[in-house]
Amino acid sequence: HYADSSGRRFNVVVVFHEENWKSLHPPHICLEGSDMTIIEDGSADFELQGRNIPAGRVVTEIAGGKGQYLSMFVFVARDFITDSWRSFVLHHAPLALFRRSTSGFLLRVETWVGDDGAEVAQARCCDLMGKLLPIAEDLIE
Repeated sequence: HYADSSGRRFNVVVVFHEENWKSLHPPHICLEGSDMTIIEDGSADFELQGRNIPAGRVVTEIAGGKGQYLSMFVFVARDFITDSWRSFVLHHAPLALFRRSTSGFLLRVETWVGDDGAEVAQARCCDLMGKLLPIAEDLIE
């Protein structure tokens, strides 16, 4: 759990893997398992140090009318970033077949959608993700 200088709260999940890339799964599983209903499922790119980063974007409705929640995520391996579980699997499966599996991780940055809307929440998540992503990438280099 994190809070920015304005007191806005974020949840951050980082799951690293070595050879066992199958230990990761799409964030949707955890979100729906947490009694949230997915109301938007897509992607939103953001720029980081001259790179276009494709990030997954999921907006959920919290059970019991407790509001909306935004999750932004990326699957990362060496020289590879995707917002797609399918692309992640297609990247790793051939490497695993030839016993050349590589390290990587899933990074999720999440926050409540406030009165200012999902686009503002998305900008805040992308900002924090942009700060965390290079640090996590350095850990697998």
